[in-house]
Amino acid sequence: MNPMTGSIVRRAAICCSAWLVLAMLLAPRARAQASESLRAGCDARQVPGCADLGRYYDSNEGVGPAASVGYLTRNTDSLRAECDRSVVPACVSLGKHYEKGEGVSQNGETAGALYLKGCSLGSGMACGLRGELYRRGNSVRSDLGIAAASFRQGCSQNNGGACLSLGEMQSGGEGMQPDIRAAVVVFNRGCELGWSGACIQAGQIYGNANAVGLNYPAEAAAYRRGCDLLNGLSCFGLGRMYERGNGLGVNVEQARVLYRKACDLGDQNGCDDWARIHQ
Repeated sequence: MNPMTGSIVRRAAICCSAWLVLAMLLAPRARAQASESLRAGCDARQVPGCADLGRYYDSNEGVGPAASVGYLTRNTDSLRAECDRSVVPACVSLGKHYEKGEGVSQNGETAGALYLKGCSLGSGMACGLRGELYRRGNSVRSDLGIAAASFRQGCSQNNGGACLSLGEMQSGGEGMQPDIRAAVVVFNRGCELGWSGACIQAGQIYGNANAVGLNYPAEAAAYRRGCDLLNGLSCFGLGRMYERGNGLGVNVEQARVLYRKACDLGDQNGCDDWARIHQ
């Protein structure tokens, strides 16, 4: 690293408000140095450093987002201060602390309020977490009305998991009248947003006689999208359509390829059917 870059990295660790802009300007190697500097500050119990490192990780700049959890959740005082400044990941992480009773007294109502704040700040994930909190009754009294409203808002804010959960409630009649037509719309939305479980649900609706009606092209499209997202069950479903010729024309070789992919992705049905037609 040249002296100028080293100076920028050191300032990034000190001047927390500029961390993201600096990280985006640095080359990959320098980004790693910046994350190391922030980690050192966090390990030294410099409260703002932990939250900044969590946000740095969560931004996908230089390191994977999964690492954000370990650092963003290390100090609840830091999270509270950051959430008061409307930093969404801090609100979400602090909410998880309260939901699970980790480092603080368990309080589902407080968790829900923190998720709601994140949701109101535009985080579809926070909306979904609030929905699951009230749907499952995790440390709070179950309220399916709040759950559905939270999932609906999360889905509108482009969180595929919230779309999936809302569709499950609509198709299963949880706290509302069953509505397959509405469910398939949000399942498709979740699928488009990259949530493979929603692709499976949409495909299964299109492939069965129900209020939506049989629609093999739509079923195949949903399974294909899910398979592209590396969901083994979706690959298996598409393979079964090719083997049976449901709207696609019989193509045993294509079915074999898809069963093999499903098997490689951990779907046992795919393994069994690949072995059956591979003999």
